[in-house]
Amino acid sequence: MNRLFFLCTVMALTGLLWIGCGRKEAPAPKPAPKPPPPAAGVLGIDDADVSSGKVKVKATGELFTGLLHEFWPNGKLRQESTIKDGVNHGPMKTFFEDGRVKSTGQGVNGQRDGRWEELSDNGYARTITVYDAGKVVSETMEETQAYKDAVAAGLAKRAEVDATVWKPEVESQERESTFVRLWDDLRAAKHDWKPLEQFLFNNLKLGELGDVSEMEYGIKVREMGAPGRTLSRDEYLALIKGWRDGQLQLIETEWHQAKYEPGTEDRQPASVFKAVGHLLHEPTQTRHIVRGAIRVEWTDKKARGLFLPGDITVEQLTVLTRQGETPFVTERVINVLADNPDVKPMEQSDTINLWGRVYPPTLIVQDLNNDQLPELITGGGNLIYWNRGDFKLEPEVLVQGNNGLNHALVFADFTGDGKLDFLTLNPKRQPEVVPGDGNGKFDTSRGVPSQLPAPMNNISCLAVGDVDGDGDLDVFAAQYKPAYKAGTMPTPYWDANDGHPSYLLINDGTGRFTDGTAAAGVAPKRKRRTYSASLVDLDNDQDLDLMVVSDFAGLDLYYNDGKGKFEDRTAQLGDHRFSFGMAHSVADFDGDGVLDIYMVGMGSTTARRLEGMKLERVGFENVRDARMKMGYGNRLLLGDGKGGYQQAPYNDVVARSGWSWGCTPWDFDLDGDRDLFVANGHLSGKSCRDYCSKYWTHETHIKNAFEADPLLDGILRKSIEPLMNGEISWNGFEHNVLFMNQGNGRYTNVSYLMGVAHESDCRSVVGADMNNDGKPDLMVVEGRRRDNDQEREGYIQLIRNRHETGNHWIGAHLTGQPVGAVVSVVQGEKRQLLPMITGDSFDSQHPYTAHFGLGKATSVDALEVRWADGKITRLEKPAIDRYHVVKP
Repeated sequence: MNRLFFLCTVMALTGLLWIGCGRKEAPAPKPAPKPPPPAAGVLGIDDADVSSGKVKVKATGELFTGLLHEFWPNGKLRQESTIKDGVNHGPMKTFFEDGRVKSTGQGVNGQRDGRWEELSDNGYARTITVYDAGKVVSETMEETQAYKDAVAAGLAKRAEVDATVWKPEVESQERESTFVRLWDDLRAAKHDWKPLEQFLFNNLKLGELGDVSEMEYGIKVREMGAPGRTLSRDEYLALIKGWRDGQLQLIETEWHQAKYEPGTEDRQPASVFKAVGHLLHEPTQTRHIVRGAIRVEWTDKKARGLFLPGDITVEQLTVLTRQGETPFVTERVINVLADNPDVKPMEQSDTINLWGRVYPPTLIVQDLNNDQLPELITGGGNLIYWNRGDFKLEPEVLVQGNNGLNHALVFADFTGDGKLDFLTLNPKRQPEVVPGDGNGKFDTSRGVPSQLPAPMNNISCLAVGDVDGDGDLDVFAAQYKPAYKAGTMPTPYWDANDGHPSYLLINDGTGRFTDGTAAAGVAPKRKRRTYSASLVDLDNDQDLDLMVVSDFAGLDLYYNDGKGKFEDRTAQLGDHRFSFGMAHSVADFDGDGVLDIYMVGMGSTTARRLEGMKLERVGFENVRDARMKMGYGNRLLLGDGKGGYQQAPYNDVVARSGWSWGCTPWDFDLDGDRDLFVANGHLSGKSCRDYCSKYWTHETHIKNAFEADPLLDGILRKSIEPLMNGEISWNGFEHNVLFMNQGNGRYTNVSYLMGVAHESDCRSVVGADMNNDGKPDLMVVEGRRRDNDQEREGYIQLIRNRHETGNHWIGAHLTGQPVGAVVSVVQGEKRQLLPMITGDSFDSQHPYTAHFGLGKATSVDALEVRWADGKITRLEKPAIDRYHVVKP
């Protein structure tokens, strides 16, 4: 360190030892002492002695008064200080090597005093610190004009690309604004038809509804035929009047522009919107789902600044109807922050990924006291909700002296004593097992910490299982690095491997872990931005393989050799591995007796619209090629029982649920096949105007954004400002989806008819039987937006299944070491199976209970458990319509 900088550092540290608090205003700076006259002289740093903390003339040993200079190697001035009697007393300046002023301030009697300004190396930020006799009174940072100009220039370049390459997409957004206004008005009107009555267009063309076809549970379906009649505006208004007079309510809608056709010399532009409406006739308890595609021929006229539609044609329409009480009812909504007000406020939790997780995070359903009634646990809320039966839950603090576990946690027996422990990050950001006593009490004073080479940033999911066959539980601990942080973005957006590292943690048998990632062969892609992962036997060879689902990448498959060494076989999936992966479910979805995989992620209408217009930027062909692979949506991958997986030929019917998060592979109607519940919705703001177009046209094209970039950060922050202020949305106001499995690849979304659509931004999902009546219930975390921002506070929806079908069921509560076991029900030639895994649903953990619907069957041949060590427990001719406690 050079000597003059040493002297100034001493001054700075002296001033920073005390920080003034509670001052409303900074004191006025004292008048700067006048610099000494030129006769006092100028001293170069090489001729000065500063070893005593004061400036002396090296040649004489006398205290110096005058200007002290230090120079850069190029001869330019580096620092100038006014010295009186050996201490700083007067103006001080430092300079960059190119001559620009870096900092200015003053010293008084050897201490910093008044206002000091310092410019960042790139010239983009200025730090202003106010001192009073060496004590810091206040410190602020502001953007410089140079930074604002650079950001403005970056945004101008974006606008230039919009005006050229993306011009048709910009036009589509201008016309979409008409339907954005309609959607916003409908939500504001709260079930009133008035916004549709006020919606202006020329004519409406539509067809006739066909004959009724019957589905299960009283669901009726009608399809509209080809559009053969035209309604004038008066006839359209009369139609709405009839609905209103008949007490039909419009509860909620969605409108998404799936296609845009730019205008030509011969015709006006046109759009195709995919629309959904949920309607209720309360007097008869009749619900309707209306789904359709409407084609809009645009005019060049405007009203209220919005383009007016001309003719509208209903190209496709399906109506699903069901009468009677809904099979599901929200029993209660749990306000975690109200139940434990001591948890850390959200704004102080800098490790939380607010793009995905809500606060408090983590939803776990697990029987902690062996009474066969599962408890509900929220890690972020530091609460156990004890299950007292019949949906009566009693909150109690999980661990004393903790203000919220802000990372994923998982319950399993890590210490080998037959009792459930839990694993999470400790305050030092190292993995730590907190032992349990078998009755739901956990003592952090007996915690078993591990020591990794570096602290972890967070834990997004925990996949538990014995990977090396030594009888104890190992863990794959994944992390998530949020996008849009400090100017970093996942690069490339379809195969990002630039996040925080994941770890394969090897247990020594006591709950203490070491890093076995590299030795196991899973290190090359350990920096995925992972949301879910599970250890599960994918190839039926009686060892646990690893599947990893990541945002900005998709699915990776690793196969175990039985000794804890893994081989990457992801390539077998081809393009079907790609996804903005959020979660997964593993079950037998097609009824062939082998495990399948359902991966959920973001299905993008914007990506399909851009693809339809064949828009792309020159030099970014790889970005275009990945667009439909990544924006496709959910993927159902059918297994062959030997480790091979292929996307289902009917995958389109389960692909597009929205921006999907948690999921559960339950059999809600007990008919013997696995249905799917998927939570949806990203960020809902005041308006449904969507940010998605900006992401696909600009953010996906950012290259090499691995390191913090202040300029890119400024451009991105300015771009997403309306979103983060809560003014607009990103895949907002979506609805949860219940795909009812009808067999033979037929799935139908019946969520609104069943009472589980919920127009909100939902995240975690667990399907579990909370009252042991054989009908699996739902726990869903809903993120509620705070005013004027996009931060989400988590509420837990506790949804009771009251669906009476007359079908039978059987279940198994597993004790001992259930992780990695596969539970099967044998009915003649048919075998249903379900693995006991962790890390599957987003930020959640399912209980160690297997539940199977049996349809009308009145008996089963066997209930079988193949434990992780290969041993089998088999119950012959077990009683049905009850749970069996099964031990190894």
